[in-house]
Amino acid sequence: MTKIILADDDEDDRVILRHAIVTALEAEDITAEVECVSDGKELVQKVREGDYALSFTDRQMPYDGLRVVQDIRRTGSAIPLYMVASDPQQEAVEAGADGGIVKTYGTRFYEEVRKVIVKHLK
Repeated sequence: MTKIILADDDEDDRVILRHAIVTALEAEDITAEVECVSDGKELVQKVREGDYALSFTDRQMPYDGLRVVQDIRRTGSAIPLYMVASDPQQEAVEAGADGGIVKTYGTRFYEEVRKVIVKHLK
């Protein structure tokens, strides 16, 4: 089964991001398991050990999202990585992410998550 992993240290933000992912999966008729973690270090470890098709990380966590992206890229992993933050685009790509999603939690946010899902899983 296709697996997606996301990391955010804020429980409410994890719930919202997971909901956006699940909504996109359902809209596109894609079956996938969505795993949530609350720490960037845990995300890095899980990506190293697991078989994930897609990853999302918050930018501002105690173990910073930029560091998460850089650590995962140093392992040689080509997993698609997306940073979620208030203004993530340039710094996300510079760190090695595939892109960024602006944390607005409205229609635009849901549409951006859907575009990522379609790009990598459809």
